[in-house]
Amino acid sequence: MDRKHRRLRLPRLHLLELEDQPWLPEVLRDGATDFLEITQRVIGAPALAAPRVRAALVASGLRQIVDLASGGGGPALRLRDHLAREGLDVELVLTDRYPNRSAFLHAVAGNGARVGARLEPIDARCVPTDLPGLRTMFNALHHFEPAEVGAILGDAVTAGRPIVVLELSDRSLVGLLSMAFVPLWVVLLMPLARPFRWSRLLLTYLIPAIPAVCLWDGVVSQLRTYLPEELLEVAAAADGRSAYAWEAGPLRKNPPHGSYLIGLPRAGLA
Repeated sequence: MDRKHRRLRLPRLHLLELEDQPWLPEVLRDGATDFLEITQRVIGAPALAAPRVRAALVASGLRQIVDLASGGGGPALRLRDHLAREGLDVELVLTDRYPNRSAFLHAVAGNGARVGARLEPIDARCVPTDLPGLRTMFNALHHFEPAEVGAILGDAVTAGRPIVVLELSDRSLVGLLSMAFVPLWVVLLMPLARPFRWSRLLLTYLIPAIPAVCLWDGVVSQLRTYLPEELLEVAAAADGRSAYAWEAGPLRKNPPHGSYLIGLPRAGLA
């Protein structure tokens, strides 16, 4: 990481994120996850994620992905489509602690037998044993405090499952300032969300509750994001027996932005 970029980094602050709160009305939480799905599609997140996920699938010999904290499911679905176009067809299961049920059902209906979803709450810190495959998490790890991140990684280690974590948010001054445009992007992009809901438009244009939630959570997300070296530190503590090979770095290198973490069981590597 270059010195100039490092000077722009901000201290990590684990402030309250509205989407994490059980009291947040479901319509607002789903509206926020719908917006995130659209923005990640627009900025081409699957193309950034695909090389790391493909490498983990090839190294582990797996053809199943269990996506944790899926939100609206969009990033994982676009990633699966991207891999399929490259000749790697995989099964995908969407999960979340607060599942966006309408989005999950819409994803399953539109993608056939190769895409499934768990409609009951799935905690990323304790994934059911009947969900085999490569675990992925897109732009969601910052929702968890360090001890919880350790529990997520430790659960993967205990189960012997490979894991790939990718964060588009960036704990930098530039990342923080970019959040000022979030309300405008919500207003412009929300009509693209599917399935269509009148309530989503009502809470965007008549009562701007969804833009307000997205703005606050966007700012908090930047401040919560883990740096690659912080991810490696937590991973090392979670993997006390050094049973895994861990790799971390910026998701985009020039200029450095975001972060990723890959963990593969050493026993499964050649």
